[in-house]
Amino acid sequence: PAESPYDAIVAAAATSEIPPALFEQLREGGRMVLPIGGATEQVLFLIRKYDGKAQQVPLFACRFVPLVSGEL
Repeated sequence: PAESPYDAIVAAAATSEIPPALFEQLREGGRMVLPIGGATEQVLFLIRKYDGKAQQVPLFACRFVPLVSGEL
């Protein structure tokens, strides 16, 4: 967080939803690539931040290890 906001963020672990702490670090107009889903079904999303809100575009099915909780 100390170096944010970021133009782009790439997450290499899956989560059930966009982590608010990660999204807050994204610059307005920035992009994030994030796998979203459960243990057996996930979709890689391109997420853009516009007017403080997430616009999500599904890219393709994928499978990543789960994101562990902790400080982002």
